[in-house]
Amino acid sequence: EEERSAVSFCSNCDAFICQECVDHHKTRKFFKKHEMKPLQRVFEQGGKKENLFKCSKHKENCKLYCHTCEEMICTVCRSFQPHHSHKVSYVDDDLRESNKTTLTQCLSSVRTQRKAIRSALQEV
Repeated sequence: EEERSAVSFCSNCDAFICQECVDHHKTRKFFKKHEMKPLQRVFEQGGKKENLFKCSKHKENCKLYCHTCEEMICTVCRSFQPHHSHKVSYVDDDLRESNKTTLTQCLSSVRTQRKAIRSALQEV
């Protein structure tokens, strides 16, 4: 399996991801609301993970997960529409681990499909 260089950081997955995964994030409904940041921006912020979990609207730390919208939110977002009536929980290791597990399963599926496509292309 070939190694790929990371080009972005997905704060929802809590992982550095390659271009193929960025493209996958952009085209799959499950990842639609994931916030990805190019590595250049990560380095501009000093490479600190705590800066990566900042709300883009309020510049607060995202400590909550909105299950309805499937995105991380800050406490200010929680106070306003549309999140104030949504099911929300604190972001913890279990939730992050759940996201990692889901991403790992998706990546495994993509790798399997990629192998099948490569095999089919070789037959052509």
